Amino acid sequence: MDALGKLIDLTTAVIVMLILPIMWARGMNERLIMKYAGCLSEEFVEDVCHHGGISQERYETFLNGLSAAAYGLIVDIETHSPVAEPVYENGVFTGRVVDTERICCKEEILEHMYDSGNCAFIPGTAIYVTVGHDENKISAGGMIVSNPGETY
Repeated sequence: MDALGKLIDLTTAVIVMLILPIMWARGMNERLIMKYAGCLSEEFVEDVCHHGGISQERYETFLNGLSAAAYGLIVDIETHSPVAEPVYENGVFTGRVVDTERICCKEEILEHMYDSGNCAFIPGTAIYVTVGHDENKISAGGMIVSNPGETY
């Protein structure tokens, strides 16, 4: 029984000394990738906010930076734009408007961007970029402050 106990102790020691550091390193790698993805996302959002829109070149540079960090990161983009909708009663404009917002998803934004070369937003539009995997995501957001025609 003494030999069996030593074998079990040795096996346990090997598992603890080899597997736990590997698991720790893998977790650390994932945290570093997500931190880098977060930094790229923040830079991208700041650039979009400063320029008032997304160009194909900027978007593809952002995606290339993410793909260099890790394979399979999912990118989601959403914008919330302020909209003043006129109020009609019986088909006649009442002279009043209701403030609301229009939400655009990634597909709408990219379709417009690839059709025209860029996707410009009005000042006051909020943009949110989320990057990650199903269980591990990081987000960045900002507000468009410039007119697209002035800085593009």
